[in-house]
Amino acid sequence: MFEKVSWHLALILIVVFAGFVFLVFSPMLNSFFDPQDFISFLNPLRAEKPVVQYMVESWSWINNEGEFIGFFRPLTNVTFMLEYPLFGHNPLGYKLVNLGIHLLCAFLIARLAMLLSRRKWLAVFTAMLFTVHPGTVVAIGWIAARCDILATLFSVMALSSTFLLSRNSEVTWKAVTPAIFVLLAVSSKELGMANFIALPIMYFLWPGRKKRKRNTLYFTGSLVIVAVVYLLVRQMIFGDIGGYGVYARLTAIPRDVAILVSQATGSLFLRLHIFRYLLYLFVGYVIVNYARGELHKWREVGVAILVTGAYSYQSIIGDVCTHYVYVASVFTVLFLVYFAGRIEIPGREGRHFLTGIALLVLLAAGYSTRHECQDFRNKYVNCRRIFTALEEISDLLPSESGAVCIIQATGNTPIERAMKIVTIYMGYIDTDSECTYLVSREVINESDLPILVWENDRIVIK
Repeated sequence: MFEKVSWHLALILIVVFAGFVFLVFSPMLNSFFDPQDFISFLNPLRAEKPVVQYMVESWSWINNEGEFIGFFRPLTNVTFMLEYPLFGHNPLGYKLVNLGIHLLCAFLIARLAMLLSRRKWLAVFTAMLFTVHPGTVVAIGWIAARCDILATLFSVMALSSTFLLSRNSEVTWKAVTPAIFVLLAVSSKELGMANFIALPIMYFLWPGRKKRKRNTLYFTGSLVIVAVVYLLVRQMIFGDIGGYGVYARLTAIPRDVAILVSQATGSLFLRLHIFRYLLYLFVGYVIVNYARGELHKWREVGVAILVTGAYSYQSIIGDVCTHYVYVASVFTVLFLVYFAGRIEIPGREGRHFLTGIALLVLLAAGYSTRHECQDFRNKYVNCRRIFTALEEISDLLPSESGAVCIIQATGNTPIERAMKIVTIYMGYIDTDSECTYLVSREVINESDLPILVWENDRIVIK
């Protein structure tokens, strides 16, 4: 039935789904910057820092032991350099770019699903479901998390090219293509390092590989070269491979895996527990139904779990941050929909029933995602208010060398607790200021220094 859909009906469906996507994500598009956005790219670009300094320092810091630690994400930085002259401190433009990259990622997921299943409408549903997955909201809305989306985008391309290579029985120069995409992924974020594990798993363990020694040599050799170059660059910058100084304890990993599963399947975002349990039961049924009685199908399930787990390592050994789940959501949706494709109900009525279920799933996912977008927007209301208030009084604040201002952040209300980000905002509003801002968590009634206090929906100077 679906194979006979005319082009004009397909166009109507695309327009309708595009409107649905805009409706779902519109609250998030109207949100303000995260303070990290100012640290990572707004303040350095506004201050016109040298390119090398911007590339190295925008994701790095000095820890309590005086060590220079952090990350190196040059490709992500380049995108912000290109956009800043266009968007300035208007968050909408950057968020639209994030959403555009997200849609491109969804398209590439559809392509990979098509390679795996050879079923067009299954691939289309994979892309549509991932597009409105609630686990994608924070990575799209938090502009600085673009590195997650870019690294995921190139990782999907790397995995797709790896799969195609494993089906090729002829010697081809395309054997080095996965390594090129991996280089782009690690240049976007260290998440790309997961490809050094995930790609060999997909290449060697997914059933049906066409064995060609020279292709295998080119494939593995090019990956090793990229890994060595990447680690050497980080060694030169940080004195080691960089990153955080502390990672999850072994005893906390089972808990983190459970949270990751709830995030990636979307159950965490369901408001009623009964729906969460039903979703878990359905996921279990999908996997068992797909692999029952066939060893090579269980092998595919095992590879899917290993690949998804490899790309989800940030959540497993680091923290279950909501923007980390973006990449886990990609491969969870990809493989679950691929497995669900084996569910069949004979007859026209059966196909109509499955189509109805698919539409209900999309609507439910869209509803949850819009709710997450609203929560995301509300999270940054106070940030916008403080930034606007600072712009109004910035000319009254001292900027000469040696000047000191006290920021009163007593914590009595959410916006007063948010006052501590004044220092970050002033780095953008007045790049020439040499004033030092000190945060006080106690009420100061009298001082020889200017005190910034939130009163009556504005910042006043006492």
